[in-house]
Amino acid sequence: MRRVLMFVIVVALTPIVAAQSIRIGWPANPQATDDVFVLRYYTVASGEGYGTMPREYAVEAKRSLGQLADVGMASWAGGTDAVYFGPGNASLVGTEATFNALSILRIKPALGREFTEADARAGRRLVILTHNTWTTRFNGSVSAIGSRLDTRAPGGLAAEVVGVLPPGAFSMAPELDANTEILVLSPDLLDSSSTTGRAVAPILRLPAGVTVAAAQKVIAAAAARLQDGGVGEPGHGLRLESLRVPRR
Repeated sequence: MRRVLMFVIVVALTPIVAAQSIRIGWPANPQATDDVFVLRYYTVASGEGYGTMPREYAVEAKRSLGQLADVGMASWAGGTDAVYFGPGNASLVGTEATFNALSILRIKPALGREFTEADARAGRRLVILTHNTWTTRFNGSVSAIGSRLDTRAPGGLAAEVVGVLPPGAFSMAPELDANTEILVLSPDLLDSSSTTGRAVAPILRLPAGVTVAAAQKVIAAAAARLQDGGVGEPGHGLRLESLRVPRR
């Protein structure tokens, strides 16, 4: 099974409908804190959890939580619709991520900067290189920051490199897909106005003063509303699971 990125990076996305019932597991995140969780779609009768969920559940949970949680996500490697090309016109495997995915996982770029909310709102085409991509494709040069990657995305706009992940980022955060070569900023992974058909698995961080019980109550109610409306598979719900323990 392939593993996901985030996020709160949580954590998984793929452009398929059947993905809402994918079974997938992660080892414990060794640097996760007690305030960071993955939002899990599960079968109420058996308690069995899934790696992804219908996108409507993630969007409704994010909307319902409001200021109670910082919600983000990163996709599967190859989850982005665009194909990006680095030095020598070699294609790079991209993973889409919300602007806050790295900060939720407490990963800071080793070089350059992370994505910002302003970047997402402005629709900027930005990427962050993995450390391996930086050393093997860009010869570990600081000039990689600010360089442009060509793309075959609609409109043909290039993307700017703004950062480099630290070495060992995939060991620090099992939620990130180790097949990833670049993180691509996405403004709409959890945007309710987007019509893209995706199955997702968000991650979230609770601010000080917000209890797990309070957040769980909100997301359970959100799932119940969707179940009542016939969205998703019958007999399913949402729950929070800590990144500090293995999840099967």
